[in-house]
Amino acid sequence: MASKIFHPISFIFLIFILLAPVGHAKRSTPSDKNSSPFNFIKKLKGCHKGNNTKDILELKAYLEKFGYLSYGNNIHATNDDFDDILESAIKTYQKNYNIKPSGIIDDETISKMTTPRCGVPDIVNGTNYMQPRGNKHESSSSNVRIVSHYSFFPGNPRWP
Repeated sequence: MASKIFHPISFIFLIFILLAPVGHAKRSTPSDKNSSPFNFIKKLKGCHKGNNTKDILELKAYLEKFGYLSYGNNIHATNDDFDDILESAIKTYQKNYNIKPSGIIDDETISKMTTPRCGVPDIVNGTNYMQPRGNKHESSSSNVRIVSHYSFFPGNPRWP
């Protein structure tokens, strides 16, 4: 009789021992809760045309992703040189975000670039969606239409 009770108890004990380490597993969490995939930009503070800095290639990829930069087959697309094309892209980015267009990676530019955002480009096929085009975004009195004669009750309403 003792052996009939011993087997289930030993089985439960064995399961407990095998599963105990699972309860103590450490969750993997990022070391910096405010980490951004664009934190490399912070290292580029003060960069300007003529610099050759390690993370400029990543900056070029960032600007290309959002439509500001297109080197095509240009040799400068794969190096860390801050050239005229990159300076122009930085100035366009700064204009779009109402930053003084200096072409220099300053604190305000870094702040905007490291802010989380969706992956939708600002510029697509040369069309800058950050700037108003023509008068489409302006409102004038000729565009205002007044609609009236609403009827909320069908027919003649009966009031108690």
